[in-house]
Amino acid sequence: MDSILEIKSFWKKQAGNSFASAELNSFPDSVMNKIRKTERKVFILNVRKTIAVTILLSGFVWMFIYEHIQSLYSILGLSLIILSTLITMIVYWKMQFNISKLNFNLPQNEFIDKAILQMTKQKQQFVKLFSIFVIMLIIGINLLYIDLIGNEEFQIRLLYHLGISFFLLLTFFLGLRIRILIFKKEFQPLIDEMNKIKSSF
Repeated sequence: MDSILEIKSFWKKQAGNSFASAELNSFPDSVMNKIRKTERKVFILNVRKTIAVTILLSGFVWMFIYEHIQSLYSILGLSLIILSTLITMIVYWKMQFNISKLNFNLPQNEFIDKAILQMTKQKQQFVKLFSIFVIMLIIGINLLYIDLIGNEEFQIRLLYHLGISFFLLLTFFLGLRIRILIFKKEFQPLIDEMNKIKSSF
């Protein structure tokens, strides 16, 4: 069921009483259009993120080749960075809001509940995923820098490691903040509107 008319037609067949009919009529086509529009906007945003991450990974691979890195620490560090980034992106794409995952055969209210659950669930999953990713980055880059600044004095090396770790932690909190803002902008109005539909009868 891809078209809005087909979905509403199905719900209309389910409407065996006046209450169900009121439920059907309270669900405007504009909401379904907004769901699809939100999905498209998020998809485009994720494509841009993927391109940026691909460029970043290419830079790490180039560093690996250009610097002729052969030490154990550097190999482990770069491998951890590249592997964790690839896994994170794969999981990130899988957990994104996708209207095709919704069951349009459900009654309207149950459909709304499932749609809202999928939207809010991805926010919680992102926090866990991003947390693990940043921890892996901190470990990987610090391993990499063990060799890159191995000839420096201890105090200088310590400052480098602390500075890199602090920067990544700052990036983590900034990333979470940006994610919250995106959720409030793209998903929260849609969630509020669907909740109003449920409470309108």
